[in-house]
Amino acid sequence: MKQIKRGGIIKGIFLVFALFIFLSIPGGQVQAKSQKYYVEKFLKYYKQEKFTKARKNYNKLKKYASEKCVKKMPKKIKKAYKKILQRYQGYDDESSNYLYSYYYTDFTNNGKAELILMLGSPHYVPKTIMVYKYKKGKAVLMGSMESSHDTLHAYPGHKGIIVINCVNAMENVDVLYYSKGKFKYKSYGTREAPDGDWFLGHGMLRNYQD
Repeated sequence: MKQIKRGGIIKGIFLVFALFIFLSIPGGQVQAKSQKYYVEKFLKYYKQEKFTKARKNYNKLKKYASEKCVKKMPKKIKKAYKKILQRYQGYDDESSNYLYSYYYTDFTNNGKAELILMLGSPHYVPKTIMVYKYKKGKAVLMGSMESSHDTLHAYPGHKGIIVINCVNAMENVDVLYYSKGKFKYKSYGTREAPDGDWFLGHGMLRNYQD
């Protein structure tokens, strides 16, 4: 009986210790790892044209990306980005400077949130994407590019964002990143995709303009 008791006590201590280790892992880190895994699998299978497998992994992403650097953005960075946002307040929705949407994400994979603006009338395309980073107390423009029917998705653990473009039953999946002072696209494929079959609704960057 003493041996059984001793074994039970040891087992109980082990379970308590295991539970402590599990609870001590920050939830954001666990989530970031899983989101990174599913995003990488989605891109891998999309490029291989294994769309069923791509869909399976894509659907495991949450509707909106959740990034620690965005949730815990320092006030000084928020303040710097707010000044940029204020520049585009008050424009008519017919203007090319109309603030259609804006997003925060770790675009440079440096642990800090960057600001992404999408400017242009909701009635027309194309629009303009502008990316700002925080540097020495100010929001600094990294660059801009044209956008058309794009939805922006997080690319956790990597530089850049995933851009999915759907128009006229055609779908393009690319990674937009920044290298040597320029924005570049890396294509992961194109396919015919009728309405309702597009890769939309998961892992998206939250539009703070809504």
